[in-house]
Amino acid sequence: MIMLDTILIRLIRAAKILSEKGYVRGKGGNISARYKREYIIIKKTGSRMDNLKPKDFILINLKEKSHPLVSSDYFIHRFIYLTSQDVNFVAHVHPCYTVVYSFFKDKLEPLTYDSKIILKEPIPIYTIEKHSKLLDVISSEDLKRGIIIEKGHGIYVFNRSLEETINLIEIIEETAKNSFLKLLR
Repeated sequence: MIMLDTILIRLIRAAKILSEKGYVRGKGGNISARYKREYIIIKKTGSRMDNLKPKDFILINLKEKSHPLVSSDYFIHRFIYLTSQDVNFVAHVHPCYTVVYSFFKDKLEPLTYDSKIILKEPIPIYTIEKHSKLLDVISSEDLKRGIIIEKGHGIYVFNRSLEETINLIEIIEETAKNSFLKLLR
């Protein structure tokens, strides 16, 4: 079993990478990891992704439906971990092109050779009235794909591997950028 300290170090490094790439700003975004089967380590609400320390995380049992120290996105992280037993990492970010593109289209189409190989098919962009209603629209295909895009808000990417989670975020943002620039032609 991987030690808690090792997971925290990896989450802190990943959060810094996501922040440096501009996928999150300020106190936005969230990152978490499964610990054992019944717990997750998740960033506390109000903590900046670019400067996280171990004290900025909380270990929480997945049986808990909420906790005062976690963000309002905890319910989505929790849902993903409870329904996808092979998922070990969840990241929620607000990449600029993906968010802007989401106002124009209802799906993100892979355009480049690489994005077609990795993403394989169009990713739906969900328009919901309240963020709390996101669980009502998540499909089994979304859970298999490991990607959820919420219009005007951001993306949730989840995977067995932290490195692959970051890679998918990069591919999604690159695809959204290319798609947005294509709209401007």
